[in-house]
Amino acid sequence: MRRGAEPITFRDPLPADHVAFVNGGTGTMWGFVSPADDDADRLAASAFVAIAQASAATVPAGTPVTVMGDGLLAYLLRHLLPDALATGAEPSVIIDTTGSPPAIHEAVATLPRLGHLVLAAPPRDANSYLATYQDLHVRALTVTGPKPIPARIGADDAAIDEALRLLVRVAPGHTVPEGGVWYAIQSQEPA
Repeated sequence: MRRGAEPITFRDPLPADHVAFVNGGTGTMWGFVSPADDDADRLAASAFVAIAQASAATVPAGTPVTVMGDGLLAYLLRHLLPDALATGAEPSVIIDTTGSPPAIHEAVATLPRLGHLVLAAPPRDANSYLATYQDLHVRALTVTGPKPIPARIGADDAAIDEALRLLVRVAPGHTVPEGGVWYAIQSQEPA
């Protein structure tokens, strides 16, 4: 499968009768795999909504925030935090939705003293280097992930329906279209 001119590969082969739901955008792509059943799309959308809600819940009211990324998770966060994004003030919270080590390093470098970085997406490199003394300790930065919230169908129907409206299906071996915020790649038709 290809996205634009870049190949998309999975670490492990996609199991038969499974679908990969991939956070899109122009940055690092990430996602998860689930069995391809009637509720798979809705459950995947509700999982993304739950991650967005949990990430947004880490931002204290009135705190300026920046959302890094442009996939589905970033899209949902921008809709959950419109007032915090529109302040024009220097952000004291950055929510990274890419999982990209360069984006994470950029966020750490950008945050002011006492800033907060929320890793909403799983980091692509489990061993990414951060200067724990210089960046985190001296500047008193906080790095967290979203508090886990179980995905529930019907948890927020409007947000889930919006996510489903944005889902782009891609057949294995085909080019992933540019500009999609999330994709479903199915291994084969369910039996």
